[in-house]
Amino acid sequence: MAFANIDEISKKRVRKFWEMLRQQPLSSIFAACTPETWAELDQNLAQFGDEDYKKMAGVILAWLDKHHYEPIKEALQTVKKDPLGDNETPPPPSESEQPITNTALRSAIKAAQSQSQQPSQSST
Repeated sequence: MAFANIDEISKKRVRKFWEMLRQQPLSSIFAACTPETWAELDQNLAQFGDEDYKKMAGVILAWLDKHHYEPIKEALQTVKKDPLGDNETPPPPSESEQPITNTALRSAIKAAQSQSQQPSQSST
């Protein structure tokens, strides 16, 4: 039985992180993220091209480890290899599964960062 390669898993993890950011940037899963940690992640991702998925996924996972963001990491770890039969080829990705670019990911991070700053600014 063959498995999807690490690049496919990395693409899926980057996509899932991006989707989580877009769907629930201020939800409890991201509550511990500060503007400073968002800025750190954005800065770490800035050095990669739009399709360096393996490196992008590695940076995201390392950032989650460094800051002990276990709930987010656990959600990303659910992305596993898809088993394929010996003579099967993976189906083409649907439009909703197209890879997310680093630019789009960083844009979502900046949106989450600005949203996490808003509550603290309004309480002053």
